[in-house]
Amino acid sequence: MSEDAKNTGQPAGLDRYSLSREISGRGVGTVYEAVDLENGEPVVLKAYQPAFATQDDQGWQAAGRSDFVEAYEFGLRQFMREADCLSRCNHHSIINLRSSFEERGGGFWVMDLAGGETLADRIDAPSHPDEAEIRAMLLPLLGALGDLHDNGSLHLNLRPQNVAFDPGGQPILVGFAMARTALYRRLGNEVTRMPPSTYAALELSTLSEPADPASDIYGLAGLLYHVVTGEAPLHATARARHGNMPSVFESAGGAYSEQLLKFISAGLELHIDDRPASMNEWGNLLLATG
Repeated sequence: MSEDAKNTGQPAGLDRYSLSREISGRGVGTVYEAVDLENGEPVVLKAYQPAFATQDDQGWQAAGRSDFVEAYEFGLRQFMREADCLSRCNHHSIINLRSSFEERGGGFWVMDLAGGETLADRIDAPSHPDEAEIRAMLLPLLGALGDLHDNGSLHLNLRPQNVAFDPGGQPILVGFAMARTALYRRLGNEVTRMPPSTYAALELSTLSEPADPASDIYGLAGLLYHVVTGEAPLHATARARHGNMPSVFESAGGAYSEQLLKFISAGLELHIDDRPASMNEWGNLLLATG
């Protein structure tokens, strides 16, 4: 909950916020830019609204098949659990979750508005960043994901538009998708209508293999591959069917240290058991000497 709500006793309900515009409506949530009417500050409001949900005078609910009713409640529990995990994180490169609450059958998160550039605005620039710039972005992201994992959550949606930059140029993680992934695995793509992205690990393309911190390692390594080579990685399912994509050594060799390229390559191992198991283990590859 935000400090304002704690200190004033004001409810963190929907009446406190005025919606300005819809930012995105993908996955199991709709994301809005809004204004906090208590203090006039711009915020982001994320509403749990899966594709099979409807709204009426009684609030939000599942529509159609009986299995959707159970899935709706399951997804709502996952959505609020994900918020609880995020509320325990305090890393400066994780977007600040001000509050979360349930109202009228739905779930809602209130977060700081990141604004500014994202990695999507930078990633296809004609000139690639040098190694010092990459490490300056990378180290905070490693710490942020480690904090997320230590608090029982996963990101599972690492893509260029979900790495924002604050006015000082520090990266900020947004766009978390642990609840969406859990609901996808329960009812399949008919619910989310979002197949895993080209940065997603192979295990996220199935309904059976579990996701874990190594899934986020693959996602961040995929972003780094794109940064240093200028090309997005081949989709993991295509890699599994047709063989490997050009290695990071082939595509970016000579421009960056062997240490950085080995680090990226280790994170992009196709099978989860071949990747480092934690951010600490993976980060040690980047810091190793000799």
